Amino acid sequence: MSGHWPVDWIIAIDFGMTCTGVAYSCAPDFEVRYIQKWPGKPQHEIHNKVDTSISYDVRTGQLKGWGFLCDHDDDGEEVNQYWKLNLDPAYVGLPDDPAHEVAAKWYRDYMFCIREHTLGFLRDSFPHFDRKNVEFVISVPTTWRDPGLIAQIEQHIQAAGYGQSHNERVTISLTEAEAAAVYALKSGMTIGESFVVCDAGGGTSDVNVLRVVSTGTLALEALSYVEGRAVGSVLIDYKAQKLVSQRLKLIREHVPGDIDAIAEQMVRDGFHTFKCSFGSVAYNAYTKLKLQIPGLSLGTDFPGVNVEDSRLVISRRATEGRKGSASVRDYGKYSQSHLVLSGGFGSSPYLRRRLKERYEGGQSSLHTNASGMKVLLADQPQLAVVHGLIMAKSQLVKLGLDVYAKKCCPISVGILSREKYDQSKHQGETVTLDPLDNQRWAERQIRWIISKGDVVQTEKGKPHPYRRKIPLGQEHTPWRTQIVMSTLPKDRLPKSLPANRPSENGKELCEIEAVLDPKTLRRKNHKWYHLRREYKLAEFSVILHISTGLRFEIVSKDGTSVKSHEEISVAWEPVTVQSAQPEVAPTMYPVAQQNGWHWR
Repeated sequence: MSGHWPVDWIIAIDFGMTCTGVAYSCAPDFEVRYIQKWPGKPQHEIHNKVDTSISYDVRTGQLKGWGFLCDHDDDGEEVNQYWKLNLDPAYVGLPDDPAHEVAAKWYRDYMFCIREHTLGFLRDSFPHFDRKNVEFVISVPTTWRDPGLIAQIEQHIQAAGYGQSHNERVTISLTEAEAAAVYALKSGMTIGESFVVCDAGGGTSDVNVLRVVSTGTLALEALSYVEGRAVGSVLIDYKAQKLVSQRLKLIREHVPGDIDAIAEQMVRDGFHTFKCSFGSVAYNAYTKLKLQIPGLSLGTDFPGVNVEDSRLVISRRATEGRKGSASVRDYGKYSQSHLVLSGGFGSSPYLRRRLKERYEGGQSSLHTNASGMKVLLADQPQLAVVHGLIMAKSQLVKLGLDVYAKKCCPISVGILSREKYDQSKHQGETVTLDPLDNQRWAERQIRWIISKGDVVQTEKGKPHPYRRKIPLGQEHTPWRTQIVMSTLPKDRLPKSLPANRPSENGKELCEIEAVLDPKTLRRKNHKWYHLRREYKLAEFSVILHISTGLRFEIVSKDGTSVKSHEEISVAWEPVTVQSAQPEVAPTMYPVAQQNGWHWR
């Protein structure tokens, strides 16, 4: 594609739960740089990321600010944060979380602002920028495995203005963990090494296990599908705010204003810096965290609530977290040499110390494939994803080589089809009689093309052959087929998907539709001696390209491409709770109560 549409600029966006990063590079060298100046901050200040915040006028509902322009102290401004996970309809959060449709609007507005600022910055900084071809590459969290959700996100991005001009294109290229793994190659990994990347951010923690195939031209081999959990640093803020609110309610009559709003302000103003540096040498000397209570008279003490000199005191013990249950799975002959941390939460000194204790302190003997594994921190952990996105895309543009030539599939994908009726197999199934051949057929049978855990070549995809009988006169009638998915392992996949019996084991993903080229159709039963009805026979293959999302291609029997993904109509089914991965927590907070931070 890059030969037909030469890419002059690559702009990468890492949309995060708490903040968003943007990097850019241009041909021919594609040196990576970052957007570091943002509206709402003085020009002399450098910020590698901007707050993922969007605000609206309380009275009119009109967009008022984004990023650092949001004013948390303005009562006439509604500031919205921490809504990234709500873009997934299958995500179940707190009762007061925004609805999926609301979060989608915030996302479109926020991404529009990111695009306008980025393009404006580049226009003002580089001559003739408007004449250049620009490709945006955007990452998504690992927990978003449903291809229907990825298609939804693509629609939101396009609605925000991306890819709508002749010299602009946009793709969702990698998951956050995959992009972080590409960046990890900068740390000096050698060919044949197997390593683990953990990208821990504000909303999710994603893990990827890979082997280095090449370091000259970058190439990685996935040893398993990418995994993620809806657990991140925002959880710590939530638990801290809950603790502060509970304490303040005990002295409600002395605290002017809304308790929850004051608790949120205290966490934002006084807790965040402490959280980010917790576990470092500088903070080891601190035995207490003291948060100023806004509006409380100076010198006020409430010993029973741990308020000293108008400050809420939180003991060090209350900020200590229990050790998590993370472990490195056994991947046969491959031993992991390093665990590379990236992301804002991944840069936490406390988290890094805990992981070192687990994997470098003798406990790694419990995992034969992790003995001797060292814990590393990416040199720029908060920029690992956005940098890795450009590294991967620039290699594809310059050399035509994908860093991930093969990927391990996180879901199973199949096609609804019909099978010749077999009484021993199809009891209770829907059966029809085909007038063209007088055969009985069992309908809505599933032919699984890709199974969870399969390794698939990203460029070639996985084909599924078709033979379709078309009555005369219906050659231009669109051909349709249903695509289904499941999160179950290969040995538990369902054989069929009855229309009248919804199943949690599988679900309809989308319907694809295309008009086949009449030149590829063959006449059948057209001789004078044929007794059966004449029809046209279509023989072709549907190719499933599964990577970050799912794309389709139709090729003729001889392998010639007939329809590209853009020429195929795809109607995606709504994303439902059933499509969520069973191993991925449906909500951030209960999981954390089981395994994570312990506040008292």
